Amino acid sequence: MVRNTLMIMLAAAVAMACSDDDNGAFSDGGGNPADAGVVPEGGLWKCNNPGKACNAHNACAIDPVCGKDGWCRATSWQDCGDKLDCTEDRCKGLGLCENKPKAGWCALMVPDLKGGDSKRKCLKPGMAEATHPKDPCKACDPTKSQTQWSAASGKKCDDGNACTKDDVCKDGVCGGTYFGNKCGDGLGCTDDKCDGKGGCTNPMKAGWCLIGGKCYKQNIYDVNGCGYCDPTKSLFAWTPTPDICKVGKYCFTKGTKDSSGCGVCDPKKSAKGWSPAPDKCLIGNLCYAKGAKHSSGCATCDPTKSQSAWTPSPGKCWIAGGCYLSGAKDQVGCGVCNPTKSASAWTTAAGAVVKYTTFDAGLGSFAVSPAVKGIGWTQSTARARVGKGSLHYGSKTGGGYDNGAANKGTAKSPGYALAKGKKAALYFWLYMDTETTNNVDQLQVKVGGKVVWKKDGSTMPVSSSYRRWVMVEVDLSSFAGSTINVVFSFDTVDDWANTTEGVYIDDVRVVSGC
Repeated sequence: MVRNTLMIMLAAAVAMACSDDDNGAFSDGGGNPADAGVVPEGGLWKCNNPGKACNAHNACAIDPVCGKDGWCRATSWQDCGDKLDCTEDRCKGLGLCENKPKAGWCALMVPDLKGGDSKRKCLKPGMAEATHPKDPCKACDPTKSQTQWSAASGKKCDDGNACTKDDVCKDGVCGGTYFGNKCGDGLGCTDDKCDGKGGCTNPMKAGWCLIGGKCYKQNIYDVNGCGYCDPTKSLFAWTPTPDICKVGKYCFTKGTKDSSGCGVCDPKKSAKGWSPAPDKCLIGNLCYAKGAKHSSGCATCDPTKSQSAWTPSPGKCWIAGGCYLSGAKDQVGCGVCNPTKSASAWTTAAGAVVKYTTFDAGLGSFAVSPAVKGIGWTQSTARARVGKGSLHYGSKTGGGYDNGAANKGTAKSPGYALAKGKKAALYFWLYMDTETTNNVDQLQVKVGGKVVWKKDGSTMPVSSSYRRWVMVEVDLSSFAGSTINVVFSFDTVDDWANTTEGVYIDDVRVVSGC
């Protein structure tokens, strides 16, 4: 009975020695030194099957073999150390390792923002690196996982949607408040974009214009044909149509004819009305064929000489709408019809004294009132009856006379001495591109404070006097024996319709001693 009890205790001891209490060692049938009271040599265990696998009783042992001397030795040893202070490293046998993070720590793979390899690092909540460097919605949370990034909440983030704002992490997902429905402007020619911060932009699409709140595709013309959409020049205004004529409020392209066939759009001749067709004359808004004669028989339509005025017949003068025979004098007597010198203007009568002023080189001796916002009397080369320049009321470049308000100005000539007891006259050429009514855009000529001529229906007939050069004659005989100054005065009276060219005066002559 005693012997049987001893055998049972020995078997239990052997079983315990070969169990997995030493990290998974396995039984090889070898003996246990404890059975004989032998201490393992250098940590080695006795074995009784030389040349065969044995139990080294160490999970880090690789391929243990029983030696001829009866000791179990490993062929090599497994290194399970991960060089991290926050993990407990142990061999599990069969080539397996376990690196279990210590309590309160995470051991996580952290990507390199510079493109290098990811590295496993020890992290703890509160550390600067405890949040994933590429995804703020992931963080170290040992209570959820010590080896995997855990879903985080409350961190600021970017969900990649420009139409959300105040983006924040919630349970590992980045999201924000949507505001894209506020960025649409309802226009098909704009791209509606969000800035990610609650703001919007609406840049223009390529090939479109936005004019007056409406979208127009490139090369679309306005209703009057005066402008077209050209995004390369202006996104928000009509680009003026090139080579056009503006007649009233409508524009026509070069070569277009009017309903009568007499007028044609020729921008080189006039961009503000119809020009006569090559074989026609347009005089006083009436169309005449080549060779047509005036009812007086004094003048004909000769397009080779003039398409906007009658051409005097040989030996006659056509002056200010009147027909005169050679040698005839004007009403003052200071001018005479001399077709050999000029068939369209009075030639100074023999013996008379002439004071002559042109504006080719500037204002000469004329004194002008100060310009207001760039508008006033000035010398201009935009139009001239003779030579290269003229006296102009408007902008210096020959543009309109609109400065946003009613405006006016004067141009005063130098002194002219008139012979005593003789007749005298003022002659000048006038081109007016203004409103034709008498109560606005008033042009007056004054001598000694007295109005000696003014624009009205009798002196400037609407049908024949505007937008063309006309000669004006003024009797100055009542001022004989005195020295006078001629003052040209222009007053818009109002701030409406001041965008046309204005007033041009040229070839001013004061003749006395007639």
